[in-house]
Parts: sequence; C-alpha cells; structure tokens
Amino acid sequence: MLKNKSLYLIFLFMATFCLGASEVPSINDMMSIEDQRRTGVIRLKQNQKMQLAKWLVAHGFYERHEKVTPKAPPLYLKSNIGSQMTLSDDSDWEIAPEDVKTAKDWKDNPKVRVEKTKNPVYPYKIYNLETKGNEYVKARFPFSS
Repeated sequence: MLKNKSLYLIFLFMATFCLGASEVPSINDMMSIEDQRRTGVIRLKQNQKMQLAKWLVAHGFYERHEKVTPKAPPLYLKSNIGSQMTLSDDSDWEIAPEDVKTAKDWKDNPKVRVEKTKNPVYPYKIYNLETKGNEYVKARFPFSS
C-alpha cells in the first residue's frame, strides 16, 4: 500500500511538473531588476536564469498559478528635458535633482520601465532598458508645475 501511494505521489509530481514546465515565467517576472542586482542573479546567463526559474517553480518557491494579467504595451521616452520626462503613455514625470544629468544623457526615445519604490519623495524609478545595467532615475508622478 505504501509503495503504491509513493508511486502515485511521484507520478502526480512529475505530471504537474511536466505540464507546467512549458509555462514557467521568466526570472524577470519573478524578481525585480533591483533584486536581481542585490542577489547576483543579474550576472547569470540567460539559460542559467531559465533553469533557476524552473527550479523555483518546481520547488514551490514561486506560485505558478498566479492571476495572469495582460502585459501593458512597452513604454518609451517621448520627451526629455532632464528634469522632466513624458512617456509614450503621455504620463509626465519629475526627475530627482541628483538624477537630472543621467536623464539628460538618455537619447533616441529608449524603451523604459517604471517601478514603484519605498522612497516617499520620489516613489518611482524609471529604468532605461536600452543601457547596460538598466540605468534608472528616481521620479515622481504626476508632475505638477
């Protein structure tokens, strides 16, 4: 009886793992860029990140059946004067004074990502996804003149 129960559990685990293996989210869906930097995951090669994601799902460290929400269209920098930015969704942002020089260097309407932070003054980071290391600036929204 115990042997049959063990075989059943192994079968159930393998079936669940095999069926879900093709639906494993990327490590970028599991961890923010900041968490990847802090933990060193950002230095892994793409295939290593994929294997880590599969392992996390298989061992229950990531809930594979989370509510799926459609991805928003990518955001791009529409206009930029350094201290203020407008993104492709027409949202206006005020850039932290210490990040204005960095923001002014962003050229050619790069693809960006906005993340919420715990900073009470500039509670968002806008990442330039087209620079090495995912450079970011601190920002607040909406910009008020």
